[in-house]
Amino acid sequence: MHVILVRLVKVRGFWALLLPASEIVALSGIFEIIEAIVERLVSPELSAAYLGIQGDVWDVQKDMVLAILGATLLATLMALRSKRHDTGPGGIRVPCPVNPPFTVVK
Repeated sequence: MHVILVRLVKVRGFWALLLPASEIVALSGIFEIIEAIVERLVSPELSAAYLGIQGDVWDVQKDMVLAILGATLLATLMALRSKRHDTGPGGIRVPCPVNPPFTVVK
């Protein structure tokens, strides 16, 4: 998702980190809603087999928390990686005062 937003849509800076994380959480929420709809449509014994929650009433909340933690971890790692490579979160090269700009030697 990040590559599509940065290369095709030209999202830069903070938004290049926030939007992919938001998409991950949103897709996780959509999947949980689909699970709830399927549970209502099918018979109770089949819905329990499909969901596989085994009586855990907090399954949806646990799944969403894990999606949020994973998206936050991903955004943090991408921010650290962009700092390490002297680029902004959108992949734009940031001038570094210590290193001179690249020169082409013929």
